[in-house]
Amino acid sequence: MGAGGVPNHGIKRTDARNLNINGDPNSKIQRFKNGRIVQERWYDEKGRAIRNRDYRL
Repeated sequence: MGAGGVPNHGIKRTDARNLNINGDPNSKIQRFKNGRIVQERWYDEKGRAIRNRDYRL
């Protein structure tokens, strides 16, 4: 991941109910509900979840 937690390999978006514990290496995924962001998850160089951010609706 780059400086400030910026993913090197893109940001994915999903409407899934849950985010996977593993993802693409050095990436971030955003989960949406009713068109609003509710959660973000960052993955390390091995694709393991290293950080989560939850938002209130």
